[in-house]
Amino acid sequence: MNNLENKNIIVTGASGGIGNAIIKTLNEAGANILASGTRIEKLEELKDNFKKIKILKFDISQSDKIEEFIENATSELGGSLDGIVNNAGITQGKVLSGLVKRINREVKIDTLNNHGDIEGLKI
Repeated sequence: MNNLENKNIIVTGASGGIGNAIIKTLNEAGANILASGTRIEKLEELKDNFKKIKILKFDISQSDKIEEFIENATSELGGSLDGIVNNAGITQGKVLSGLVKRINREVKIDTLNNHGDIEGLKI
């Protein structure tokens, strides 16, 4: 895993599945994290457990609102974005990756499909 100290990273799908493990790994690596998902109560739990985290409710399947979401998330992170860790599943992961590349080719996006992918993050 690359040095993630003070990197601004969005984590999609943070409110379910392996979201906690992703957040924990990034937090331990010193990243500034914005967690997004659809279940606000789970996002609030993450915020309570990891003080450095910010949250933003968003359903990644709303592909027509991805650009607005990235702008809002980037603003929440202080105006810059180093990467996106996509935990939204294979199908939606491909959609999100394609949309992000069209919006801003400079943003790195890493899609996770299982727990083993967490250690191999390339943000």
